[in-house]
Amino acid sequence: FRDLDSKESLGVVLFHAGKAAQVLGRYEKALSYFDRSLKVSRELKNQAGVAANLNLIGNVYSDLGQLDKPLAHYQEALRINRQLNDQSEIAITLRNIGNLYCDLVEQDKALSSYEEALDIQKKNALKNEMAATLNNIGTVYKDLNQYDKALTYYEASMKTNKELGRSPDMATNLNN
Repeated sequence: FRDLDSKESLGVVLFHAGKAAQVLGRYEKALSYFDRSLKVSRELKNQAGVAANLNLIGNVYSDLGQLDKPLAHYQEALRINRQLNDQSEIAITLRNIGNLYCDLVEQDKALSSYEEALDIQKKNALKNEMAATLNNIGTVYKDLNQYDKALTYYEASMKTNKELGRSPDMATNLNN
């Protein structure tokens, strides 16, 4: 990686290597790659890259069960994405925050984050992301034993996935 001509290329390669390591369950390696990519993004003043790395670092800490670490990363990513007015990334970060709150069994905070994400997704016609958020809201309501509300959100997620032609995601909906 060090022989690449461009720092920007290096940052991209490190970012994708981190994603690959994360998918393979090599979380410490993923953190190393994301930390290095984050450093490059900061050096280049690539705010979108900084936010993306912060989000993924938060996700890896969640994967590791180190639930005290992701929120600060997500909050910084959210601040940057709001400055950039990147609606899709704002919604993704809010969903990550909601996922963290679910892991922390703080359903009210999870719902608040998910609902804010869903509002952004609806306003910006971000259907791919909306389906996952609807499913997550359904899961929170299921965990709160509010089954009628859970079913409403699961059905909305399934309808969105069907419109998008995403059969595997529909199977997830049916499993809930």
